[in-house]
Amino acid sequence: MVADIKTLSTLGITLSAAFASTGSAAQVSTSQPGEVAYASTCASCHGGPSAVISRTGSLNDPATQAQLDRFLARHYTRNAEQRRAIIDYLATLNRR
Repeated sequence: MVADIKTLSTLGITLSAAFASTGSAAQVSTSQPGEVAYASTCASCHGGPSAVISRTGSLNDPATQAQLDRFLARHYTRNAEQRRAIIDYLATLNRR
């Protein structure tokens, strides 16, 4: 009987850990592509996105977006899709 309780307890802990790790994986997969790209490409030097937004001005302006795209093309982000994702992500935050 005691062995059965220990087995059930161990099983419960194992299942809890499995569900917890699954939740973390699901959380990562729901990140915006631009958020992931910003975190991997920009954040180590520029910090959080609010620091970049405060320097760029309104990212709702197409001219500002084009200027940022040209900058990113020369500054570690050569992939056009990745640049677009970063700009869209920052613009979304800029609207809040």
